[in-house]
Amino acid sequence: MLMTCVLVAVSRLPALAASSLPVSVDGRPAVSEPLPALMDRAAIQPQGLGPSFGEEVKNVTATKGRDAVLTCVTENLQGYKVAWIKVDTQTILTIGSHLITRDYQISLSQSDGRVWHLRISHVDRTDSGWYMCQINTDPMISRQGYLEVVEPPDIVLKESSDDMSLHEGEDATLRCVARGYPKPLIKWFKEDGSGQPLVSSPGMTVNDTDIIFTPVRRHHMAVYLCIASNGVPPSVSKRIVLQVQFAPLVNVTQQLMAAAKGTSVTLRCATEAHPTSVVYWWSANAGVLSSGVRYKVKNISHGYKLEMRLQILKVDGSDFTTYKCVAKNPHGESDGTIRLTERAPTDAERRLLAAGPDAEEARRRQLLAQQEAAAARAAHKLREQRRRQEERRRQRARQRHQSGPSAPDSTGRHGQRPGDGAPADRATEGPPHQTGAAGASAAPLPLSLLLSVLLLLLPASAAGRRS
Repeated sequence: MLMTCVLVAVSRLPALAASSLPVSVDGRPAVSEPLPALMDRAAIQPQGLGPSFGEEVKNVTATKGRDAVLTCVTENLQGYKVAWIKVDTQTILTIGSHLITRDYQISLSQSDGRVWHLRISHVDRTDSGWYMCQINTDPMISRQGYLEVVEPPDIVLKESSDDMSLHEGEDATLRCVARGYPKPLIKWFKEDGSGQPLVSSPGMTVNDTDIIFTPVRRHHMAVYLCIASNGVPPSVSKRIVLQVQFAPLVNVTQQLMAAAKGTSVTLRCATEAHPTSVVYWWSANAGVLSSGVRYKVKNISHGYKLEMRLQILKVDGSDFTTYKCVAKNPHGESDGTIRLTERAPTDAERRLLAAGPDAEEARRRQLLAQQEAAAARAAHKLREQRRRQEERRRQRARQRHQSGPSAPDSTGRHGQRPGDGAPADRATEGPPHQTGAAGASAAPLPLSLLLSVLLLLLPASAAGRRS
C-alpha cells in the first residue's frame, strides 16, 4: 500500500490495490504493462501540440567505479510525467521528479522541466544495459539509451606466474592472466630494450596468456614482461624473471698461440654458466695465476657469458708452456687449454725492443714538457692582459678626479667625484675585472682562453704528480 500511495502522490493516479503493482525479484516496482497504465490514466489530454522528445537518449560509456549520466530531453511536456526504467529488469527508477527505486546509486535532476538527467554513481558491470525514458501519453512514447560499463585491465596475480628458476632441459610455462572489460589483450616482451612483442619460435610457443618452452634453454633466460590492455587506461604489466641453471661450458677459439720474447701476449677463453662460475687461470710452470708484475687477469661479463683474459707482460722462456682457463659452479666444472710457443719477433717488435724500456717514458716526459711550456705561455699572457686592464682603469679614475666637480644638472644637483659612492660612478666604472662605458676599448678576458689555460694546467699538474 505504501508504493501505491507514492504513485498517487507523484502522478495523481486513482487508488490502486497493492496487489495490482508487480514487484521485481529485488523488491523494486517493475513494469508489467505500458507505463500510462501506472501513470495518470485519468489525466486530461492537453489541447494542441502533444509532448515529444527533443533528441535521442545518447548511449553512454563509463569506467567501472565512475559516475554515468543519461540525459532525456523532452518538448512541450505540459502535464505529462517522465519516467526512467531499466529495461532488462523492467524496474521503475523514477517517476516525475521522484525516486521510486531504493537503489542508493540512482539520483535524478532536471532543468527547465524538460531536460531529465538520470545519474548512476559508482557504476559496476551489472549496471550495463538499456535505459528507457518514457512519457505517459496514450499511447505512451519513449526513447532508449545504452549504458556500457568498461573495466580497465587488472592482472590476476594468483593465476599468473612468479619468478622461476629451472634446470636447462626442463619444460616451462610462463602464464599471465588478466581480467577487465572488454577482454584484455596480452602481449609478451623481453626486457632487452628491443620493444618488439614476442612471437613463437622453435622451442618457444607464445599464445594469448602463456609462453611455453619445450624445453627451456640457456638463451631463454631473461626478464619477461606481460602487458595487458583493452583500450581502457591504464594498461598494466607484470615482470617475470626466468633463470636457467646449467653447468659451465668453456670455449677456446685459439688453442695454439705464439709470441716473441720481450713482447706481451693475451690469452682468451669464453665461458657460459649459471649460477655464475668461479674462474681462474693455471699454467703448467707457475700453477694458479693472478694479477701482478708479470700477469694481468681480466674478466668481462655479458649475462651468463664471461670472457676470461690473461695478459702476459714481457714474455720470457718460462712462459712458453700450457695454460688452462677453469670455470666451476654448483652444477659442474669445465676447462679449456691453450699452448703458448715461441716465434721470431716482427720488424716492429724488433724496433720496439731495441728502443729499450725507457723509450716510452722519454716520449711521455717530452709531451709533459710541451704541455707545461704551453701552460706557462698562456698564464703569462693572462697576467699581462689583467695588468694592462688595471692600468687603464686607474688612468680613467685619475682623469675624472682632476677634472673636478661637474656642472649642475637639470635638477640643480652637482655631480659627485669618483670615490664618493655615487651610483652613477659605480655603474660606469665597474669593478676592476669589468670594463665600463668609458673604457670600452679594454675588452674582458675571453672565456675560451680561460678554459684553455685550465685544461692545460690540470693534466700537466696531474702528470707532474705521477712523475
